[in-house]
Amino acid sequence: MRTGALILGVLACAGGVSVPAAGAPIVDLGELPALGPRISASGEVFGALHADGVAPRLVRWGSPLSEAEQLATPGWLAPTRLAIGADGVLVLAAWDTREAWRERPYLYRADAGLVELPHEGKFAGEVSLPAIAMGADGLVYGFGRLESEDQPVVYGSADELPLPVASPMTGGRVESGFVDAGGGLVMSVSVDGVGPARTMRLDGEQWTDLGDPSASGEDGWLVARACEPGGVMVGGGASSLGGAMEPALVSPEGAIESLGLLDGWIGAEALAVSGSGWVVGEATVFDEAMFDLRGQAFAWHESVGLVELSGEDGWTLLSATGISDDGWVVGIGVLDGVERAYAMRIPSAPGALVLGLGAMALCRRRRSV
Repeated sequence: MRTGALILGVLACAGGVSVPAAGAPIVDLGELPALGPRISASGEVFGALHADGVAPRLVRWGSPLSEAEQLATPGWLAPTRLAIGADGVLVLAAWDTREAWRERPYLYRADAGLVELPHEGKFAGEVSLPAIAMGADGLVYGFGRLESEDQPVVYGSADELPLPVASPMTGGRVESGFVDAGGGLVMSVSVDGVGPARTMRLDGEQWTDLGDPSASGEDGWLVARACEPGGVMVGGGASSLGGAMEPALVSPEGAIESLGLLDGWIGAEALAVSGSGWVVGEATVFDEAMFDLRGQAFAWHESVGLVELSGEDGWTLLSATGISDDGWVVGIGVLDGVERAYAMRIPSAPGALVLGLGAMALCRRRRSV
């Protein structure tokens, strides 16, 4: 297992003095991840890695420091979306490589293996039907990709047919979806498949637009990605239709707060949030060495602000796609020119050990709406 040192420290607002803090190792989880790994609140990690350059296989780590365990999955399965549901059940969408361009909905249970959810009725035939989230009650949510719009779907169990519910927006395309702390289905939907997204919440039969970071709540856009147990949602948005994406928080009361951008960032989006208040995600930066755009993993906490995550020994951390309650971050990085899944630990108690990376300007103010 290859490790690198995580550079930790804080740039003090008074005088700009860098105060070093304890280091943490970067753990190499494996090469060629098919999608960003996910981690549960308790630290169980799931991902999909390409085995010897062939079709990706689902992989589980009991903790970031455990050995990888390949889950029994067929060779034709190519995962495209992955979420951790109740009791460690995996909710995933995947291409069936024996068919052409159709995502299918699956669950993976430790006691039953891979289970394909039914997709009869109006979604039979040439329709992609990915599963994207599971609620605490075990219900699985997804959508059917029809020609004119994406139709949300609820699955009761593997023995029941999908139950379509009212579409949040005519002509909408679903960008992301999850179940929030109150049990409501949250979907971010682009109006025409290419335009800026609106984030909608389904409570019973009623869809509500959560608004956006603009002063009016109507002039910008918002994509929500995840929710922590207290009800705070995270994602990305902009205060105008043509504005750069900034990491955003949505409070349980519905207030939206943009976290701003660090110098050199073209845009950024929060992808996960922990119960201890850490937010992680991916920024877009221009890499002068590559002369191209690339991702940059970042973290945020109320007591610290925005900081970039970086590593020594050749690691470049492109994204942070999940975080546990005790501070384990997972994501995708590059080492020796090869994309690899990684895990690293940041402080779970920012008041005791303040996080900062390199010489980033942590005094940068956030913009609240």
